[in-house]
Parts: sequence; structure tokens; C-alpha cells
Amino acid sequence: MLLAACVHLAAAASAHLAGRWGLAGGAFDAGGVGSFASDGRVYRLQIVALEETLKREGAAAWLSTPAPVHVKLYSLSFATLSPLFGQSVLSAEPLNLLYYLATLLLAFALGREAFGRREGLIAAWAAAALLPSYLLHTTQLLKDPLFVVLSLALVLVCLKWITTAYTLAGGLAAGALGGAAAASLWLVKDSAWWVVLAVMFLGASMSVARQARARTLLRANLAGVALMLTIGLSASHFVQPYWLPKEYWMPHRPGAEAARVAEKPGGAAPQAGAPEAAAAGRQAGGPWSRVAGRIARARAQFIELYPDAGSNIDAGVRFGGAWDVARYLPRALLVGLCAPFPSMWFGAGGSVGTAGRLLGGAETLLMYFVGLLALLCLWRRRRQLPAWLLVLVALVGVTALGLVVVNVGALYRQRYLFWLLLVVAGADSLARMLPARFARAEDAAGGRLV
Repeated sequence: MLLAACVHLAAAASAHLAGRWGLAGGAFDAGGVGSFASDGRVYRLQIVALEETLKREGAAAWLSTPAPVHVKLYSLSFATLSPLFGQSVLSAEPLNLLYYLATLLLAFALGREAFGRREGLIAAWAAAALLPSYLLHTTQLLKDPLFVVLSLALVLVCLKWITTAYTLAGGLAAGALGGAAAASLWLVKDSAWWVVLAVMFLGASMSVARQARARTLLRANLAGVALMLTIGLSASHFVQPYWLPKEYWMPHRPGAEAARVAEKPGGAAPQAGAPEAAAAGRQAGGPWSRVAGRIARARAQFIELYPDAGSNIDAGVRFGGAWDVARYLPRALLVGLCAPFPSMWFGAGGSVGTAGRLLGGAETLLMYFVGLLALLCLWRRRRQLPAWLLVLVALVGVTALGLVVVNVGALYRQRYLFWLLLVVAGADSLARMLPARFARAEDAAGGRLV
């Protein structure tokens, strides 16, 4: 962790200096915000305005100001460090460093819980070594690192439903933690809510299957699962008054007082396409048709958002119904897992340049190998549900992204969570390939079921 912290600090400082001194050909602005993370420039305006609100009007005004949750967290870091580092990524480094270290710790925890301590250590090292672009993204002003941390925490809770026999107090505490993670994920990134639901239901169903196979009834586990699902399914009602997209709240200029839309504070802002979505929701049709309609609208919005991007894939494909979505599923899995394809590795990217394309290609090639290791793990542990949970969540996630996201840059950034889960599964296969002198550290039996 100390080594990872030093590497992250060096990466953040490099991004800041590259932008300040113009060393990266315009890839970073003066504050270290990269062109590959352009959302950070919008968020920085909000962060600075919230920082001014906190300093001038106090904590009560800061709390009552509607803004995305990750922006509010960053504004606290800016309020402390901006006198030293200005409106740069270094002012957000304490929070970003925490996110990065939490990601590695959760990768270790998932590997240890699913397979063993040795596999957990390999997973943490592999996550740091195989995904340098994720390290770079965690130096920026983005919501993705927070989303990854909360999602990994939810997967860990679901994994422990399979591997641990809880007491009643422990089961309820784990259920409350899982439900809180799900509610927080809705607040941070509601567009990924279907994937969050899939994670919770996979964890719950595998917990029931594990008990049925062992012919035992773990009431504490079932109570915890029920509590997690109750909190998670109610999340949209609990946290909707506090949710805001980045377009809802915008300052007039950096440091100025926030400009609010003509709607009462705390209410959710209307999104693009909301009237059409509402009309579609009222149309007759079964649940699959309604789900397909949501997928089709989300994909259409991405196509409109990146109309002329050189890194689009299948931008001409639109869905007219559930059958169109079903036919595209194999292609969506391929795009979600394997994009960018080798033909895109060596060109010049519009926002990342040739170096960014080469880095993305190298990482993607490594992840092809990791994917094979994950499949090998699944075959060797085909009777063990923890391996199935990790791989299925990853496959469901990348398929969902492949259905909706047509731009490789956006896909790449949103896929880190699922790549990390494949890294954890692949770590089990990698552990079997290491020399025998790396002795296996066995887990204590404790309350484990596996």
C-alpha cells in the first residue's frame, strides 16, 4: 500500500506538472485535467463554486446546495488544499489516493474471500500493474473511482453471503452495508442501476443455492440478504431527492455563486429525452419490451453524444425492440470484452493521441490474457460459486456496456470495474502457475462455507 501510494502521488504530480508546463502536447490543461477525462473540467467548475460557498457561507449553505455527491466530496478536499495547489488535481489528491488504495484493498479482499490470501495478494498486485490507465484516471476529477470502490464493496458483501456463516447481528450488519452501498451507487451513477440490481440478485440467488446444496439453512444470512434487497430496491425513493446530474447545477464562472435551475432545491432535474421516456413508459407492452425501450433510448443518446467520434463502434446500429436487443447480445459481449479491437490500437486518438491508443492497446492485449485466465479459473472451480459470481458479474457488466455505449473512450472508462473482477478471477489461475517456493497461505477456517 505504501508503494501504491507513492506511485499514485507521483502520477498526480506528473499530470499537474505536464499540464502546467505544457509537456504533454495539450493532453492536460493547466490544472492537470486530461483531455481523456473532459468531464473533470465541468466538475471542476462545480467544485470551485462549492468550495467558495463553504468558505463564504458556511457548512449549512454547503450542505443545502444541490450538487452531485462526488463533487461535494471533492470540494472538501479543495477547501483544504487549493491555497497550496490551486484549482488542480493535486487539490483532490487525498480523496483520489483514498479511492485508489481502497480499490486495491478491495481487490485483495475479494481474492482472499473467494480463493485464498495468496490469490488476494496477486489480485491486488495485478490490478495495480495491469491497469496503468486506471491509475491515471484516478488522478482526475471524476466520479468513476468512487463508483468502482462502492461497486467492489457491494460485490464483496454478496460474495460473503456465499462463503460466510453469519450470526444474526453480523448478517444484519452486512445486509445494511450492502444496502447502503447499493443506495450510494444509485446516488453516484443511476445509469448503472440495472447492473447493481444484477449484482444483488446474483449474490442472493447464489447464497440460497449454496445453502440448498449444503442442505443447511442460515437464517442470519437470509435475513441479511433480505435487508440488503429491501434497502437496495428502495434506494431510488430514499436518495432521489439528493441526486443530481452534472448538468443540473452549474456555476456562472469559477468562484462565482452557483446558478440553479428553476426548480426547488433537492429535486431531481429533468434529463434529456425525459418526455419521450415518460411517453414510452406509458406505452403498452410487457416488461421485456419496456427494458428494451430503455436500452434503445440509452444507446440513441450515446450515438447523439458522440456523432463523429473516430473511435465509435457500431454507431449505426439502433434497436427497434426486444428482438433487436436479443440479436445484438453476442456482439455486445464481444464489444464490451474486447474493444478497442487490434485495428484501433495504432491510430491517433482524437483526445488521447497515438500514445493513448498504444497504452489502451497494450492494456487490452493484457486483458485478453487475463480473460483466458479467468475462464480457466471458472473451469477449475466450476463447482464453486464464488468464481461464478465474480465472472458472471463481469460478463453481465461488459455486455450491458456493449449494448449501450458506442464510443470506445467512454466504454474504456466505464469498464474498469468489470476488468478488475476478471483480474481477481484470473489471479487464481496465475497463483497456480507461480513457482512452488511461493508457499500458499491458507485461510483460517472461521465461519467459511467454502
